[in-house]
Amino acid sequence: MSETMRPHYQPRSSRAGIRGLVQGEFSGLVIALGIIAMWSASIALGLAGVHPGAGAPVADGAWVLVSTFLSTGMFITAHECMHGLVVPGRPRVNRALGWFATWSYAGMDYAALERAHHRHHAVPATEDDPDFHRGKPGLLFWYVDFMVQYFTLRQYLWLNLVVGVMIFGLALPVERVLIFWALPLVLSTFQLFVVGTWLPHRPGAYRGDGPLRARSLEWSPLWSFVACYHFGYHFEHHARPDLPWWRLWRVRQMSESELAAYRPHCASAGAIERPSLGQ
Repeated sequence: MSETMRPHYQPRSSRAGIRGLVQGEFSGLVIALGIIAMWSASIALGLAGVHPGAGAPVADGAWVLVSTFLSTGMFITAHECMHGLVVPGRPRVNRALGWFATWSYAGMDYAALERAHHRHHAVPATEDDPDFHRGKPGLLFWYVDFMVQYFTLRQYLWLNLVVGVMIFGLALPVERVLIFWALPLVLSTFQLFVVGTWLPHRPGAYRGDGPLRARSLEWSPLWSFVACYHFGYHFEHHARPDLPWWRLWRVRQMSESELAAYRPHCASAGAIERPSLGQ
């Protein structure tokens, strides 16, 4: 049965209330907008110095961690847009939300990221994979190389503009900008890289081959969510890129042979042909 350009799960229009929205046809949009709103609030409160316990080292550190997690969520939201999962069947809406998420997060070029990501899904952990290491698989070497190859002049100019507005336009203290905006941003890139690239794709034994050349991390669903929005279930993501991040933990119960039967076709965002799995 073909599912081209169609989400894996079906709308549940009969389910009322917030629970129905989160589990039905608007689930991706509700979750994406929720992450964007919470990220905006966390950054704004931190920069204003009015977050809970502001000024206390423990409270400030905790707020940095919260902002880091939500900053990671901003990129995860853009990633979901690349797979057409935030608003299934609406590629223009997905691209608009993805563009907003990547530019708000770090001034990144969404179109370039989308092309590179689908290339990654087609040939993961190979020399043709834009995310794979280039001869130096060590954590820090790979991380720096990974960041440099995606960093652009336009992004550099945008980030400088943002910093200039915060410091000179809004008269925010430099240390507050560094702690509550820059630090969560940098930490989130490291979180995304370690859990979403280095651990699943570092050289070694993989659970599959071809588009399934990845491994998953043996973490509980709760720890997997906290670590990086279930990106540690990476083999499952490569096997079922049509599933949004909040549903990946459900296919952890499937056998390796069942998952391996669903090989993705990543020619375009959301374009996947495979039999349907039950909800």
